[in-house]
Order: sequence, then structure tokens, then C-alpha cells
Amino acid sequence: MGWAGANLAYLLSHAWLPETLAWRVMFVTGVLPALVALLIRRKLRDVPTTQVRRKPREKGAFAQLFAPGLRKHTVLGTLFGATGLGSTYAMQTWIPLYLKEERGLSVSGTAMYIWFMIAGNWLGYVLGGHLHDRIGRRWAFTVFYLGTAVFGFLFMAVPLDALWYNLLLAFVVGFFISAQASGKGALFTELFPARVRGTGAGVTYNVGRGVAAFSPAFIGWAAAGSGLGRAIVTVVTICTALTLLFIWLLPETKGRILD
Repeated sequence: MGWAGANLAYLLSHAWLPETLAWRVMFVTGVLPALVALLIRRKLRDVPTTQVRRKPREKGAFAQLFAPGLRKHTVLGTLFGATGLGSTYAMQTWIPLYLKEERGLSVSGTAMYIWFMIAGNWLGYVLGGHLHDRIGRRWAFTVFYLGTAVFGFLFMAVPLDALWYNLLLAFVVGFFISAQASGKGALFTELFPARVRGTGAGVTYNVGRGVAAFSPAFIGWAAAGSGLGRAIVTVVTICTALTLLFIWLLPETKGRILD
């Protein structure tokens, strides 16, 4: 829903305003979800302490992540998060500009493709978790990351006059991108015992996300010399290969009983 709202804001702002102003309006519009979150937070209440048996907080949770037994999970999980999100960011961040600049689409044409990608995105979130539980984390991530790369490259290569084929590919790419994401929360949770689970999941995902931010930045830098399409393909290929390596170096956690 958030992505759909952003796409609508993109369509309206660029339709009504000059491009030099439209992107600034989009940037300011990004403040609105934060304001909504603050309003919701005012109505939230913590669970009363009388209903919860709280254990004393253990000290040194971060240090425990790098102790023997957990170090491998922490390092490989963070690398998996970084390369996996790097692949996702490369596609999602630059596809709108790629469609506009290198494929010659108008703002409304670009928005139409993104609508189809969002529809696939929604379906991927709904079904992805079930597929992760059915075939296991390793195979699910392998299928979904390979699917994103293969269908993403097809989407970027097929001529624009094959309209419905392109729109179908946009839908499929959206599905695979979200299906990846629906298994990450489970994987990062299952990699760590209860005493450091919150810290471990937070570190692996968010440190990985910080590193992944260099992916779209590198594409922007490389596009000046090689072209935007080639830069996207290069980064997605490298990130996908590394992501598959890291997920197969991590243990299979399907069905793991959490303490």
C-alpha cells in the first residue's frame, strides 16, 4: 500500500508540476508516513507489567553475537542481508528512471509499469512465506533471487512494443522481489537463540541494509560510463551470485523450534 501511494504521488506530482519541482515535492511527501506513525504511537499502550514476567536483561548481547558458535551466523547473515538487499535496491530504485530515460516512457507510462510490479509485489508477500515454509529457506531464497535476476533482465531487454508481455514481466519481477523479503524475518529470527535473538536479527538485517545502500549509489556512479541498464545488470548479477553463496553457507532453519 505504501509503494502504491508513492507511485500515485509520483504520477500526480510529475503531471502537475515541472520536473525540477516535482522531485522535491516527492521528497517532502516522504515525511507524511512519519507523521502518521507519530499519531498512531500516541494511541499505543504497552502491555501492563503485571501481565508479563520480565527476565533481567542480559548484558553483552552484542558481544555474544561474535562469540564462538554464533559468529558464523552473524557474519554470514549480515553478508546475506547486504547482498540480498543490494540486489533488491538495484532493481527497485533505478527501474523507474530506466523506463523513463532509456526506454523513453512518459511519467504515466512508467507509473503503469510500476502498478503491475506493485500488484506482483503484493502477491509475493502473501504467498512467499508459505513457499519458504514448504520448500525450506535455502531453496526458496535460491528460486526467488534467481527469478528476480532472470525475469528482471528479460523485463529490461524486451522491446516496448510487446506491451502486455512487458507488463506481465513487471508483475512477475514484483512477485519475486517480495517473495524474497517474506522469508527474511523468519531466517534472521531462527539463526539466533532467545537471549540474543532481537539483537542478532536487528544487526544482520540493518547492518546489511546499511551496506546495501551502496548498491544504488554505485549504479548511479557507474551509469555515467556504461549506461544505466548495464550498470543495473552488473550489480544485480554480482549481488545475486553472492547472495546464493551466503544462503548455502548458512544452515537450513526450516522447522527449527525456537527456545
